[in-house]
Amino acid sequence: MELNQSLITHLFIDLDGTLVNSLPSLKYVYDDFLNDHQRKGSEEEFSQLKTSSIEKLIDYFKHNYILNHPSLKLKKQYESYLEKHYFKAPLFTGAKTFLKKAKQEGLSIILTTASQKLFAKKILELHQIETYFEAIMTPTCLATKTKETAFYLGTLEQLKLKKESVLVLDDSLEVIACATEIGLHALLFSKINYHPLPCFGSWKSLTKQWFANAEKKSASI
Repeated sequence: MELNQSLITHLFIDLDGTLVNSLPSLKYVYDDFLNDHQRKGSEEEFSQLKTSSIEKLIDYFKHNYILNHPSLKLKKQYESYLEKHYFKAPLFTGAKTFLKKAKQEGLSIILTTASQKLFAKKILELHQIETYFEAIMTPTCLATKTKETAFYLGTLEQLKLKKESVLVLDDSLEVIACATEIGLHALLFSKINYHPLPCFGSWKSLTKQWFANAEKKSASI
């Protein structure tokens, strides 16, 4: 890991596909919603939309699939499928251990997610990890529609943080690109261990490497 850990005071951690193995559940939501309107999506489209807020999703569906229904009605319909599928998603193995150790080491942890804030909070509570997080930041919180450059710049400004003190952990290539473009440290959560981007393949491996490095630093002082 080419990263000076001593600079990092805050972690920006993604929820879906990073902390929680929820992408299969969200794909069910996406498919069920489109099926209700006699439409069919694709894996590629779903992958592109996964970092979008529900407001952007509904706008996208209305215009690209020509759904002539009020946005509020479509949003409630989408939320009904979220209630059906989303909250069954499990934590990735080792995620809770990493959060616990990070908190013990004095790191501040911010959840950065495209999910609705109330839904994200419920997920954290269901997995009993809500106490590890100091804040939940969503695109809606910052009047944006996706986790993009404006979202991260807004989060930094709102939390009064310096770029060099933050590490972004996310499973989206697009998000990692946005984060690094504005000077944030970032690691991609990817099972592909030969990925050209800085990445980690599991929470267990990240925990082992991160806290082994922290112990070496303490021993050298």
